[in-house]
Amino acid sequence: MKLHHLSGFIALLSSVGLSAAPLNVATYNIHHGAGEDEVLDLQRITNVLNKLDVDLVGLQEVDIANGRTGFVSQGKYIAQQLQNAQNTPWKTLNAAAIEFENGEYGNAIIYKSDVLTLNDYKVVRLPDPDGDGQRSAGVATFTDKDGITFQFVASHLTHKNKTENGSTIQLTSLKMVEDNLDSKLPTIFVADFNASIRKEDNHNLDTMAYLIKNNWRIDSPLEGASIPDEPWIIDYVVSKNHDKLKVNSAQIVLDDLTKVASDHFPVKVNYLLEK
Repeated sequence: MKLHHLSGFIALLSSVGLSAAPLNVATYNIHHGAGEDEVLDLQRITNVLNKLDVDLVGLQEVDIANGRTGFVSQGKYIAQQLQNAQNTPWKTLNAAAIEFENGEYGNAIIYKSDVLTLNDYKVVRLPDPDGDGQRSAGVATFTDKDGITFQFVASHLTHKNKTENGSTIQLTSLKMVEDNLDSKLPTIFVADFNASIRKEDNHNLDTMAYLIKNNWRIDSPLEGASIPDEPWIIDYVVSKNHDKLKVNSAQIVLDDLTKVASDHFPVKVNYLLEK
């Protein structure tokens, strides 16, 4: 191949995505480490995430140093185990929702700190539906090694959506999250939404309809099930201001380990972040 043809070929390859940075994201409701077999085993959760080869994870139903699970800060424990397994630094951001058994309970974000630099983090306190406990959202701003800055939100919405006066707690929660975002930054939002986009599921359909109406894109699968007990998908990865967030692949991860490790399946999206 002549030199000028070679240089043109390299330029063409760059233009179709070699300059894009990969980012593997997951959402996982870990049920405080208690599996479908009712065995509490955080190592299984760690093994699931290690096999997924992810960079950034939103965890739901996380015990944060409370009595139920021996005062272990579960997000921190999982991050440390991943660090040991991969020889890669991991960090934890807790998003406690409630006080529980002399500790806390809620959500967490874990991430590879050699891939992502944390710029800002805050915890948004969401409404407290009677009988279901207050909810929370962790809102982080990261910059990757190529200088791409984006927001990442991890949350778990209540299943007690409708109140006696007819208000919709999930929609109120989503609006509160949006009020705490930079409206111009690319944003990835992962959660157990306790809602489905599919009409056949008939499960809090107005929540996902709201997201789509307000320019959120559903990046994770729309077919299958994310929980073993119902044929529903209620765990999603969605994005906004997503021109630079290219979805390369997405999957609900079903295998022998994920079928027992928790009462939800992890959902993974591989992005290409473009400058």
